[in-house]
Amino acid sequence: MAIPRRILFMSLALAILLGPQHSSASCFGKDAHFKTTDQPVITQPSKTEPTLVLVSWDKIIQRPECVDNYYVRVWPEGTDMAKGQKIKVSEKDPKSPKGKNVVTSKTVTIEPCVNTKFLIELEELDSITGKDLEKTGEQLFKSAAIPKISNLDQSRFQVTYFWDPVKKVVDLKQASVSFPKDMITFPSCLDYVQITGSQVASRTGPSLSRQNSNSPNRGRALEYLGGKPLYNPEISVGGASTLPGRISYSDVTRGSSGSVSRQSSSSSISSTGSTEPQFAYALPRPRGGATKKVGPIKATAPFLQPMISINIPVEDCTQYNFEVQFFSARKEIGKVQNLNLPPLADIPGYVPPPVTSVIAISFNTAGKPVYGVKTSSGVNAACLPAYFEAYDSYTQRLENEVGWQVERSSSVQSLVSSTKEELEKSQEELLKAQGCVCTSPHLELTTTDAKVLKKTEANQLGHYHFQGMHGGYPYFMKMAHDHAGPHSHAGHSHGSTGSAQTTQKPTVSAQTNEPMFLFYDTSKKQWRFAGDLGGNKNLFFATEEKSVAKCPGDPTAKGTWQAATGTFGRFKKNPNVNVACETNL
Repeated sequence: MAIPRRILFMSLALAILLGPQHSSASCFGKDAHFKTTDQPVITQPSKTEPTLVLVSWDKIIQRPECVDNYYVRVWPEGTDMAKGQKIKVSEKDPKSPKGKNVVTSKTVTIEPCVNTKFLIELEELDSITGKDLEKTGEQLFKSAAIPKISNLDQSRFQVTYFWDPVKKVVDLKQASVSFPKDMITFPSCLDYVQITGSQVASRTGPSLSRQNSNSPNRGRALEYLGGKPLYNPEISVGGASTLPGRISYSDVTRGSSGSVSRQSSSSSISSTGSTEPQFAYALPRPRGGATKKVGPIKATAPFLQPMISINIPVEDCTQYNFEVQFFSARKEIGKVQNLNLPPLADIPGYVPPPVTSVIAISFNTAGKPVYGVKTSSGVNAACLPAYFEAYDSYTQRLENEVGWQVERSSSVQSLVSSTKEELEKSQEELLKAQGCVCTSPHLELTTTDAKVLKKTEANQLGHYHFQGMHGGYPYFMKMAHDHAGPHSHAGHSHGSTGSAQTTQKPTVSAQTNEPMFLFYDTSKKQWRFAGDLGGNKNLFFATEEKSVAKCPGDPTAKGTWQAATGTFGRFKKNPNVNVACETNL
């Protein structure tokens, strides 16, 4: 019994030494506790506020004075708890003894008409045993509400073909109608959403003898490499639209861009002389036959995602018109009609699979080719005409995109150059205000000293660009030339100040990834080059101390530069080291 008593005595002494901020006297040797069978109580305080529920656990917590924090976990049934809400509760209850206990109830927000799970976790911070965690059992609750529809905006409905996330193909046997659920108040309280549709009678293109097999606009992308006005592929004609440049490739392959781009108008076509896809129904279709009906297809709550998506079986890659109806309490409370599934060639979000993954070729015993369709591609035989038309449309959109991107790149580059020039003008004004004679933001560290050029420190030679202020003086950083262009401003003109100087190339490698700074050291009153701003890392070049030059490129700094080539690396004045004020770049 001696060892347990010793451990108990040491624990008691440690608790006394740590003080009340680490251990509570009333909780020493005790822990807060939930029974694993305990569950919190969930109530809906107001019928007019179905999104708010009160979670209480005051009846099931033992030793609440020992709890430092509670966590209320809230998540929809059938989903992962880790992806739900985790609400920390740490505020004190003024009605508890001495007002020190953490409150034991919390009002939380949920989605009405969704089976929602709740549990409580307690956290006790113990200076001896560490962090104690314990949780209750799960409680299930669903609040009630009546759904409402105020405005069903037809433009927010998207109709396209279904992207199969498992097979990684666009399934042309299924259409997908999707819309944001925020158009409905309490969408999960609906009885169901119903979709019906009817096939639009097929049109057929002109006879093959009259059909031009080549589009006059194909292969024009290279024309936009230069000399053309800014080309914008975001154009539409009829139901067709070019590929918007802002859509990522992953979005396009999933068809999430929607069926029709609404960001542009046909008026832009004439102004740009652009090329637009016009391939829908270019190939013949079978005639006759009654239009087919689909549905009703019903989707029931809960609707947990921001978008409600419903799949509908379709045939032959033909056009369909759909109607979406919303039902509550067995009555229709809203509907949207004339949602059109356009021709496959007119869906900019459709990226056709490669021809080699669609067409199968085999040979019979006579050696003649037999052509078939690989349905694993998502394309079936009845969809081949629509597939080939969509393939041509997709190629045309890519060509349009190439031209537009090239022109946009040229425009951006011009904007960057203009911005740099404006920035340099501002920098020159700042240097002038500091009293600099050399107001150029560009300086060049040079030397003709062969001994210096052989040293590794020769990699410090080169172009330095103004970066800002340090200790009340301008500082510069070594970087490659990126001057906005030749110009002349007050304070400097074309050409370098001082006498002409021929700079030899260093005989050692001048390439380095380490930064180099040119700055004024206020303690020594000298301009110096170093690898750390304000320090002396790799210090090799500097002016003499007590320099009177306002800026390192000023004439008063000329002839005062030194290099650390003296005995034991001491500074030695070197007339062959110079910092030139660059003004003709």
